[in-house]
Amino acid sequence: MSRSRAKRKRRPPEGSSHSTEEPRSGEALTVFWMLTLVATLAAEGIAAATALVALSGGAFEEESPSLLAVLPGVMYFTSLATGALCLILTPLVLRVLREPPPRSIVWTAGIAGAAPYAYLLARAALRL
Repeated sequence: MSRSRAKRKRRPPEGSSHSTEEPRSGEALTVFWMLTLVATLAAEGIAAATALVALSGGAFEEESPSLLAVLPGVMYFTSLATGALCLILTPLVLRVLREPPPRSIVWTAGIAGAAPYAYLLARAALRL
């Protein structure tokens, strides 16, 4: 009789932490989503800061481009790529996770992912 009890799989109690565990794929997707969010925010910040420094130092007026004049464009392109990934992953993460992330994180991901594209549209509209 004790053998049959030992072979049975025990189910976790209803209120235990095992019932709310996320699948590994959901955790991996969430980590990748957060990395794209952090990379987007960092690239946007670096692009803005280096553009301000380059403008104040006159780096854009030189004949040959310096690193300070090229870095804002490279970081802006990086923010476009990582922002697109962040926007694509946001609905996937919301669908995969059992417990959704906080709304403030979702809003931050949406705004940070869309910001480079809003800047692109604003620059295009101002040139017309």
